[in-house]
Amino acid sequence: MPDTGPVIRLIFPISQSPPKQNCDVRAESALAKSMAPSPACHDLRARMHESILRDFFLGKADAKVLAKDIEGSRVITSSPGVLPVTSRNHIVDMDPDFEVSRAHLIAVCDAFLTGSLTAADVEFIGYALASSSKFTWDGDQDDTLASIINDWAAPENNYSLNAENIQRCRRWLQGTENHPDRADAAS
Repeated sequence: MPDTGPVIRLIFPISQSPPKQNCDVRAESALAKSMAPSPACHDLRARMHESILRDFFLGKADAKVLAKDIEGSRVITSSPGVLPVTSRNHIVDMDPDFEVSRAHLIAVCDAFLTGSLTAADVEFIGYALASSSKFTWDGDQDDTLASIINDWAAPENNYSLNAENIQRCRRWLQGTENHPDRADAAS
């Protein structure tokens, strides 16, 4: 099969059918009513590229490049202060699969703690990783890695993305502090 460029995946709530265009739209909530993409959807500068995140993990792109790539990729569609938050997330798939490690997430922690990435950037990275078919990790072998990715993807349900919690994530990833069991965290 000839190379046709980046693969754009469409992810929709089960109750909705995909719109008729070639644009990546991911809904965080099944309550999202309109899945029609914004005009920015067709502007590649308003899409996060998985390849840039991979390059950040590999040290080929710095946090500022990653933050710039994430900028404008998420469009919040719910009213401010209303939960659940619904959004349209525009992400371009990369071609090869990439194995995510603890060291990669530690790099995200470090970039956040130095001010190079914002809490919104870390949330988007968590969401991009959790919803990607190209970023992989063995959650059966490393529950902490899988849990932190999911924590970052939905901070309103898990841990707020602030300096204290990102430092805690860093210690969990380094293995210097045990990640709490969900049953323990609830008590």
